Amino acid sequence: MTGDITDISTSNICFNAGRGVVGQYVIISEPNKLINIRVNQRDKDGDGLIFIPDGRIENDVESKLYVANQQIQINSSTSGVVRIFIGGRLFSTTELAPNSSINLTKEGGIEWEVLP
Repeated sequence: MTGDITDISTSNICFNAGRGVVGQYVIISEPNKLINIRVNQRDKDGDGLIFIPDGRIENDVESKLYVANQQIQINSSTSGVVRIFIGGRLFSTTELAPNSSINLTKEGGIEWEVLP
């Protein structure tokens, strides 16, 4: 996910509407399997940055909105393909330099399992 960031208060920053690229991930499974998915929040990791994702998860038939840190279940439908779209809110508890780049990493940012 990439985008321009603008200061909207002393500690909150966000992506400018329409100026970013939403992250997209794909899970491929056998057709018509239930999949549990959880998109996790990135808490301050020593750098003062918090990322709270929000977006949608979809298959060929339906689209579901998700909430960070909450498990959601979706069927892989006849194609076996589930897409995860990630946008969200970025908060800083420290001052950021103008015109700087930020690279965030979150191990275990997306957890998923195919149910038997």
